[in-house]
Amino acid sequence: AQVHLGMDVCSGGTIFDRLRAGRYTERQVANVLRSVLRMLAQCHSKGVIFMDVKADNFLYLTNDPSSVLKAIDFGLAQRFERGQVYSQRRGTPAYMSPELILQAYDEKCDVWSAGVLAWQLLHGRFPHTEDVVSMGLQEVWQRILKVEPDFGAAQWEGYSDDARDFLRALLQRDPERRPSASSALDHHTVCTQNNTESRSHAQSHQCAERHD
Repeated sequence: AQVHLGMDVCSGGTIFDRLRAGRYTERQVANVLRSVLRMLAQCHSKGVIFMDVKADNFLYLTNDPSSVLKAIDFGLAQRFERGQVYSQRRGTPAYMSPELILQAYDEKCDVWSAGVLAWQLLHGRFPHTEDVVSMGLQEVWQRILKVEPDFGAAQWEGYSDDARDFLRALLQRDPERRPSASSALDHHTVCTQNNTESRSHAQSHQCAERHD
């Protein structure tokens, strides 16, 4: 007997490949977040924590700038039950949430990782450090636990207040106050198809296309 798997040919490279060519615009980041959060909301609705949101784990289907994204590498994903707290550390250290590092987490650790990814795409760095390559594991974790992301005006010059406030919500240290992937999709930063690239506010409205 033989088993044949039919899989998409994703020729557009990863998010990280495109990031190396330059930072993403605010509109592009909104599009990425929309895809990532939809995937996470679907996983969470099925009782699965993805556990490894990062720039390397999302492939563009084609080289087209507006290509759809495909999530890959579910090797670290785990089943979960609502209301349960988990302790086994999994994932890529620089994207780990504080509660995951402290070994008391639930599915909202994925939402933090999505916020880290968005920050990386906007600013070309992680929210807690300029460079994780030269750091040891414990140093990376300590910076995540102790270093607050810079939401000051200078850091966000050229970006909208809405984008800053949305990332502030995704990177909320208290998971009880952090939005779920599903509720985050209702935020107009990712909801609207006409996201602003200026400092002006995007107009708030409900998603025309509802998520699962």
